[in-house]
Amino acid sequence: MILLFCILPVPSAVPMKKIALVYTLGGRYDEILPPLWALALATYMRQAAPGIKVDILDEQVLGAKRLAGLLARRYDLAGFSPVTQTYGNVLKFARVAKKNGSMVVFGGHYASALKKEILANRGPGSADYCLDAIVCYDGEKALHELARGTPFGGIKNLVYLTPGGQLAENPVEIMDFSRLPPVDYTLLDLERYFKIQERKMGKLGIGRTLSFIAQRGCKWAAGAGRCIFCGIQTMGGVRCIPPESAARQLSSLYRKYGVRHVYEAGDDYPANPAWLREFSAAASRLKMPALEVYAKATTLNPANAALLKAAGVKYVCVGVESFSDDILRRLNKGASAAVSRRAVSVLLEAGLIPNTALILGLPGETRETLSLTLSELKKIGLPPDCCQRTCLNIVAICPGTRLWQMLLEKEPKYRGQDLPDSHELRLDYLKHFCEAGEADLEAALKVFSNYFAARAKAGRPGRGKAA
Repeated sequence: MILLFCILPVPSAVPMKKIALVYTLGGRYDEILPPLWALALATYMRQAAPGIKVDILDEQVLGAKRLAGLLARRYDLAGFSPVTQTYGNVLKFARVAKKNGSMVVFGGHYASALKKEILANRGPGSADYCLDAIVCYDGEKALHELARGTPFGGIKNLVYLTPGGQLAENPVEIMDFSRLPPVDYTLLDLERYFKIQERKMGKLGIGRTLSFIAQRGCKWAAGAGRCIFCGIQTMGGVRCIPPESAARQLSSLYRKYGVRHVYEAGDDYPANPAWLREFSAAASRLKMPALEVYAKATTLNPANAALLKAAGVKYVCVGVESFSDDILRRLNKGASAAVSRRAVSVLLEAGLIPNTALILGLPGETRETLSLTLSELKKIGLPPDCCQRTCLNIVAICPGTRLWQMLLEKEPKYRGQDLPDSHELRLDYLKHFCEAGEADLEAALKVFSNYFAARAKAGRPGRGKAA
């Protein structure tokens, strides 16, 4: 890292005319979805500042070359929301935008967790200057103020470097989520996404799919019960759209755009019993797309599973992670293998399809715990339709998580870095926290994947009994 110590320029307080919200790829993605964060910000801007043109530039549909060409057309501001897998690619496009005179702003969990490191390495005065500021937490009002030309010092939720090179963190304002305008999906050509979905996922019966969020924030991320692999940066607890409004908006997606499947981005959908009861009652009276929601195993019970079913939920992703009680204790989830088995059973009895999310390589993982988890999965005997779409990954060490802090304590060489080598990071993590090595995890990932694939295949018409 090289810092050029100088008096940094003060951003010009000039109203903007043209903004780009940029979504980039990184890693491997099977499902192509319109970027919800960009749609939410663009919707807010259309209402708050209709005279400002806001373009959503999405590498999923544009491709890298076309995206870079559009960024070269000189936007007043380019906004990005990187995650661990996309951050390196985000930097490439941020450099293009900055080279062409744009103010560049990052937001989201990754940028918020590493705000000091990112601004030191990529901010004004750095050898790789491609970023001007970071928005933490809610971004709607901050983006509006930036577009109006408000000086940085007057924009809440903004983090930036002062002219003297010092980190400045403005006061935080948490917005009333229930008062934000409904996301306007017509800001993008949805049919382009649906065609790609059909081409990539049509064999699994997945198509005409969008993401939606009725609950912003996580009940568990703000305190006790926060998973050690969770990177959510949160304040203000869980904030919800009024349940009847959420049901009407989802029904509108079904009726207006022919949406058949919706990923609900909330972190624990049944966590608020009163909200779920009202939502279920409203949704049960409407034409709804099939919903996929997330739920914590400790939250699920027969009563809320029945409400989910009545509301049009089809899939429930349950954070099982492992069937080793020793590993689960280390995760701070408050769950056990028995609780996870019961949650899966509750969902099956309610006629819902559980997606048992598993993470290989968590602290304490051994060859024996990997075998135990596979053995328990086989005992449960998930129906074939539960095995078509699974959430199965080797653990990622993401900034803002307790895992990240644990690794920094063992490997201080990562302090100050905003783009560590992911493979080196994994090897160092495994060295300190797992008996299972990288080869063990890769082999286990293949075994688990083959198991799920075999069960899914055996359940298709014309196949024999599932193994």
